[in-house]
Amino acid sequence: MDISRRDALVGGGGIITGVSLSTAYSRVTTTDTTTTTTSSDEQSVDVVSENRPTIGDTAPVKLFYWNDYQCPFCYRFELSTLPQINTELIRDGTVQVIIKPINVFGNDSERAALGSHCGYEQADGITEFMTWHSTLYQEYQDGNKENNGWASPENQASYASNITHINGDDIAQCISNETYSNRVATDMTEADDAGLTGTPFFLFYAPETGDTTTITGSQPFTRYKETIN
Repeated sequence: MDISRRDALVGGGGIITGVSLSTAYSRVTTTDTTTTTTSSDEQSVDVVSENRPTIGDTAPVKLFYWNDYQCPFCYRFELSTLPQINTELIRDGTVQVIIKPINVFGNDSERAALGSHCGYEQADGITEFMTWHSTLYQEYQDGNKENNGWASPENQASYASNITHINGDDIAQCISNETYSNRVATDMTEADDAGLTGTPFFLFYAPETGDTTTITGSQPFTRYKETIN
């Protein structure tokens, strides 16, 4: 599987409805709080949530979150905004977050996304998965450079050493076998079809009304709360 396309992504026919579909090339950049783009619609949406890491119980709003482990603004979102979303919107049953790791930046992004799913399948619940998820972000931040091999199967095996139910050897084999490559490819296609122009990328969906909104970039918590309200 080769989706090492930092500079351009192809948006094809897709499985998402209710958002603007892109059939052209889209420039992909990391996105900060100064370059937000939003769109909305009022139709149904069909995005895969089965077998994806999910924070929170069933809620009136689903927040699909596409991330790349080499994306600095994804990391910013994880540190500054996701904890607030968890405290104020997930715990009270307002929103459910579905995590969709993808590859925007190259080979290590691909391997990290695969490793994320491998860890998800081994983890004892979402709390332990989030430890693995945070570990992948942190390992890249700790002196590694983009696509320098930090997310190799062997390296990810070593990262799992302190997580109880995630076995390093199994992680390495799972990544090498590309066991969950179809999940990563599906999530990449969804993001393309929804108009991905950067990461992190979010799609809010209210199943009861069919309302959808997309946001690009690491935004202040108030931006997410206002979108939901």
